[in-house]
Amino acid sequence: MRPPEKACDPSAATGLLEDLVDHNLLIAHALGRYRLHDLLRAYARTLAGQDPAERNQAVLGRLLHYYAHTSQSASIPLARYPRPAADGPAPAHSLP
Repeated sequence: MRPPEKACDPSAATGLLEDLVDHNLLIAHALGRYRLHDLLRAYARTLAGQDPAERNQAVLGRLLHYYAHTSQSASIPLARYPRPAADGPAPAHSLP
């Protein structure tokens, strides 16, 4: 089993992502946008399949909460009727 993931701030995460690009493990296809190499994606899928279901559900829950909060924040200046606020507190590192 892998150790739990550690949180890091966005600038540190960007540096780590760029290190992975330098080692050809990620592909930077646009500024701030990355894609996994096909082999690395297959390996990550294999590792994720070995994790307990509770951990996968927790990770998916955090991702969906981030998406819900981000889409609600983005709808405020654009929509006549903004999306309802997401449940719970804002993610630790949400976009302004």
